[in-house]
Amino acid sequence: QRLDLERNSIGVRGAEKLATMLMHNTALRTLFLSKNKIGNDGVAKIAIALHLNNAMQTLILDDNEIDDNGARAIAVMLTHNTGLIELDLCHNKIGRVGAELIAESLRYDNRTMHKMFVHDNPFPMDLGDKMWRLGRINAECVDCTQKEVARKKRAEFGPTLNQIYSFIRSRPYLYQLSE
Repeated sequence: QRLDLERNSIGVRGAEKLATMLMHNTALRTLFLSKNKIGNDGVAKIAIALHLNNAMQTLILDDNEIDDNGARAIAVMLTHNTGLIELDLCHNKIGRVGAELIAESLRYDNRTMHKMFVHDNPFPMDLGDKMWRLGRINAECVDCTQKEVARKKRAEFGPTLNQIYSFIRSRPYLYQLSE
């Protein structure tokens, strides 16, 4: 039910082979692919497989060099996948366009996502806020670390630490805060 391939440098070719397996495997529930350099092409293959496979519940894709193009594939997958409840996209290169696409897929199409990790991506804070608002509608979808919220808010608006704390506390739909 769980496969951990973290730090195996599987790259795009490994992701393609894994995607082929995922199209037919309904037993696997959790897949860890952190730090594997799968990039946009690799995540696109996996997204296509998960478009068809609703058995997967947790997908960890942090630190895989995914940018807006890979986020586009993830957004399309999220509009069709009804099994995924947790997705980790931290430490990638998802910008404004990719974050908007994912946010829109959560807003209109996906009702099963419960937890999404997106910190340490270069999209603006207003999009993080938009994802949180959509998360409120969609079963508390987005998780962000208190440290990242503080850094982004300070960079854009310059609030005090107390203002940041108030900001976080005023959003009860944040699923989990972690250091």
